[in-house]
Amino acid sequence: MQGVGSLTFWGGAEPSFLGGVASVMDLGNVLTEYSSINGDIYDTFQLALDWRVVGEDMRKVLARRAREVEKTRRGLAIGAV
Repeated sequence: MQGVGSLTFWGGAEPSFLGGVASVMDLGNVLTEYSSINGDIYDTFQLALDWRVVGEDMRKVLARRAREVEKTRRGLAIGAV
């Protein structure tokens, strides 16, 4: 597993620059590695990780927006005095 922040890349080949360059030259598709686990389990797990990333992004955006709204409210309250 490769960590990406608090999330992980699970299954399949680990991405790399040299692997990408080699894949361009791999006309016979002999360098391709697939996960050895059941495809449905892999898909379910990857889908869950995708939604986890979406949730993390949403939490960050909502927290930032809440701070902006609070800052605006404080500014309005100070200006009204």
